[in-house]
Amino acid sequence: MIQDPELGQVVSRILGRSERQDDPALLQRTYVETGVLPQLDNDNNQILYGRRGTGKTHVLRVLGQAAQTRADNLVVYLDLRILGSAQQVADPGRPLAKRCISLFKDFLTEIHTALLEVATDPLVDCHDDALEKVDRIASMIVRAREWTSRAISASRGAAG
Repeated sequence: MIQDPELGQVVSRILGRSERQDDPALLQRTYVETGVLPQLDNDNNQILYGRRGTGKTHVLRVLGQAAQTRADNLVVYLDLRILGSAQQVADPGRPLAKRCISLFKDFLTEIHTALLEVATDPLVDCHDDALEKVDRIASMIVRAREWTSRAISASRGAAG
């Protein structure tokens, strides 16, 4: 129990989870390097796992900040638990293919939004074809509806 009321008030304002922290400087200041960051800072595919509260999100957000400072990098942080279709993934009443494709479509929409913001920012020097490339992602998202319909039809055909 904290006896000092002022200290108690300060401690109670600390956000306990890094995915809820909007201040990149605070994330950077509170990060303690344990040797994980240098192992992750490369272009290889990797899996980072650990128990809840071990700092996975924190290290990835700090890594994202470092990557964002390098030329031609855009970092998009997505908390997949709060995407629009995230709740539907666990719904056994919906076909698995539809649940997965809906979540993927939400994922692409978030990426598209971030890219569109950069491509239309007058302060950012983008390639001439940046908007065309961003538009291709939008087309993929629209086509995801077609994938969903085909996947549902295929799963019904396999079940019958």
